[in-house]
Amino acid sequence: MDKEIPKKEQLRRRFIMIAKVGAAVTAVVIAIVIYTNMVRPTIDVSKIKMGTADVGTIESTITSSGIIKPALEERILSPISSRVVEVYKTVGDSVDVGEPLLLLNLNKLNEELRTLYEQLDFKREELRQARIQNENDLHNREMDIESKKLTVEQLRQDLRNEQYLDSLGSGTGENIRRAQASLRSAEVELERMKRELENQRDFQAANLRMKQTELERFERSIGEQEQVHQDARILSPRKAILTRITNKVGENVNVNDEVAVVADLSTFIIEGELPDAYNGQVAAGSEVIIRLGKQSCGGKIAELSPLSEGSMLPFVVAPETGDSVKLKPGARAEIHVKSGTITDAVRIPNEMYYTSGPGTYELYVVNTEGTEAEKRLVTLGKANYDYVEVIKGLDPGEKIILSDVSRFKSVRSIKLTGK
Repeated sequence: MDKEIPKKEQLRRRFIMIAKVGAAVTAVVIAIVIYTNMVRPTIDVSKIKMGTADVGTIESTITSSGIIKPALEERILSPISSRVVEVYKTVGDSVDVGEPLLLLNLNKLNEELRTLYEQLDFKREELRQARIQNENDLHNREMDIESKKLTVEQLRQDLRNEQYLDSLGSGTGENIRRAQASLRSAEVELERMKRELENQRDFQAANLRMKQTELERFERSIGEQEQVHQDARILSPRKAILTRITNKVGENVNVNDEVAVVADLSTFIIEGELPDAYNGQVAAGSEVIIRLGKQSCGGKIAELSPLSEGSMLPFVVAPETGDSVKLKPGARAEIHVKSGTITDAVRIPNEMYYTSGPGTYELYVVNTEGTEAEKRLVTLGKANYDYVEVIKGLDPGEKIILSDVSRFKSVRSIKLTGK
């Protein structure tokens, strides 16, 4: 039979157990604290960039980019399928209006034009002969009518003679009736001939108009072919700089193939796109800031499409460069579209952390001693090239890390060393 343990002994044993557990927990906590201090990332403040929140004005902008292009650029397309025979200019040459750039083989086009000219001569002669034939036909009908008029007049005189003889008792009623019938028949025939003459005039006039219309249409088609022949000589349409040309002699080109490009390199535009979420916040005439490397200049939105293309709004900027900024075709420029002014805003410098526009960001805020930067949720609003608006989470005077510390995104705080 087991002996009962005294209560005093039970309490002593329980106390010892609790003491052991407490010591173990304390040791674990101390170990965690030590480990945390040992593994917490450390950054030398001399190797990072920091910024301070202050209060001021923000001219908010919407950031985009675009490609610099000549304001006046013209593509020259081949009007025919042919091959290059001669090349007169090279890229970079200055060209004047009407100056030849290259020559295409025009043998086939020349032969087609010769055939068309022969057909045109035939159609013109056909129209001339039709006019002569019509004039002859109408003249003959008119002469027939004049002859019939004389016949009618003679029959009237015969009727008057028979009536006179009858009044003297020498004529007969039968002769008078025959004379009346002959006159009536001749008068009816004269009216028929007159109607046929008018109908013939109308018919021949309509036929001549149709032939004239066909001739004019044919002349227009020849004019179009002549224009194709002129265009196939590939002349410069304006005074400009040649920026592209098909320069291989013997190379085949098809209809509407680009064979040359000329551009006025004294004025430029910038073509860009904005997310359609900004539709309504910008408009044609909105001012912009253009940055090209370390250079910057102003400008305005000259065109803004009312329709989005793949959730983007195309726009065209007209720069105001003067002589201070040199724009190069094909280069990409930053475009900051001014969208409003915010006064008395809490703001921080705009750096690489501002990646997605207005929203909530995790920023590392430096403590007052400057020894530690702790992660904090900060709500940011509009921005321009220099500043970002702080909506919530940061007070004026507080410092944040501006450098890229995304490699530490999994830790809550960063230890700062140095001065």
